[in-house]
Amino acid sequence: MTTRNLGAAAPRVPGWDLLRGLCAYAVASYHLLSWQQVADVYVLGLYGVYMFFVLSGASLAYNYHAALTARDGWQAVPRFFWLRFARLIPLYALVLLLSWPWMVGDSPWSSALALRLLANLSLSFGLDLPARSSLVVGGWSLGIEAALYLLFPLMLRLLGLGLRTWLALAALLVVQLLWISITVGGHPEDPAQFTRYHQIPAFAGYFFAGCVFGWMQLQAAGRFKPPAAAWGLVLAVGAVLMLWLSPGSAAAALSGWRGALLCGLSLGLVWWSGQVSLSDSASRWASHLGDLTYGVYLLHPVLYFGIQHLGWDARLGQDLHSGHVPTAVGLGLVLLLLTSVLAWYSERGMERPLRRWAAKLWPARISG
Repeated sequence: MTTRNLGAAAPRVPGWDLLRGLCAYAVASYHLLSWQQVADVYVLGLYGVYMFFVLSGASLAYNYHAALTARDGWQAVPRFFWLRFARLIPLYALVLLLSWPWMVGDSPWSSALALRLLANLSLSFGLDLPARSSLVVGGWSLGIEAALYLLFPLMLRLLGLGLRTWLALAALLVVQLLWISITVGGHPEDPAQFTRYHQIPAFAGYFFAGCVFGWMQLQAAGRFKPPAAAWGLVLAVGAVLMLWLSPGSAAAALSGWRGALLCGLSLGLVWWSGQVSLSDSASRWASHLGDLTYGVYLLHPVLYFGIQHLGWDARLGQDLHSGHVPTAVGLGLVLLLLTSVLAWYSERGMERPLRRWAAKLWPARISG
């Protein structure tokens, strides 16, 4: 039998949609507070992105496990890569174009810049030093995400094998801890170490943990569905704990006992979010929030730095670096609202139609 309906719409997991959307707004809030010199709430930025990787692995395993692990599933792998590229590149390319003036500025055209642009447009920069190679604010995570897609079909083969699955997960998490230790753990004040830190070893454990959760979701569908109130309570307690544990430096948030505890909390929240039971109307709202995630993540820096680049802050008499809390919070809320509107139109008017076109361009093979 040939793989059937790769990439076809699958039932969504509402809790994952909710958590994904909340993580996007957490990362955006972290950036806006930090850029305006109000506060550095590192757990929002760092573990918001970490949970993105867990949720990504979970969603992919949930949707593609059956197709890619079938006897002839290898035939579907190229189309899987194509569909994922079509998911990421439209908005990324648009944001790259909009960000070019302040990311590149007046830098002269060179072969190095051309190669960097090519790496961004192909999403291959995640195989190098994505924190240095990305031409988009926050784009480094998309480079790593694309690189993990290359490993995803192999990771799927490790699921459902009992002890070997858990040993593989433990090994990847140990590699992650060691990677943190030899990069930011050893030289916490060196910005270059954070550039080295943002690579595949720092995130592969989270991504594979998500794959495990996605596979578990397939096996345990309908067995354990706590009410939304219970999910909300656990989420609130988890968020409070993470904020309470937020240290004064990014390195401290990643390493030591605090890093281990925050890692466990992040994984636990993603697992728990997959169990939530929502009404039909609440599930629809959750899916809408999930649809905004990618746009909110990529577009909020465009608005913030676009305001600066165009000089609109000066015209409005606003100092974006004043550290004035009421001004920063007010501007942040306005930018988040505008970002949400743009993310909505981007998803509905550009990304979704292009994904459908890409799926038709490389149709699934249907067997008899």
